Amino acid sequence: MIQNYRDDIKNTLQSIDYGVDCKVKMAFPQSLAEGNTVSFYEINNTATSNPIVDDIAFQVDLWFLKIEDLFSVLTLVDKAMTEKGFIRQFASPDSMLNDTSGYLRKSLRYGRRVDTLTNRLID
Repeated sequence: MIQNYRDDIKNTLQSIDYGVDCKVKMAFPQSLAEGNTVSFYEINNTATSNPIVDDIAFQVDLWFLKIEDLFSVLTLVDKAMTEKGFIRQFASPDSMLNDTSGYLRKSLRYGRRVDTLTNRLID
């Protein structure tokens, strides 16, 4: 049975004191008028050979208007996700910061195995 971890990720991201104005949501911003945005979505939720262990992964995208705000928030998001027990599996290269939308965008992927009986992240 597929477990839903979205609320847990949303709560983790919303609990961060970013120090700048930004929204947390499960969708990319539609226009620059939305302002700074931290978006997230599930990229993997698969069973393993062990019936009580799943592999899960989420992507967190930072959409910011100023480079200094983006890198400040990047550090805070990474700290919160790794303290939660996730392992950072990917960070987009700085050479890809300039998104065609006009935003500065940084993508991070976090994943881990989870014990579906206890919802604990495990190795």
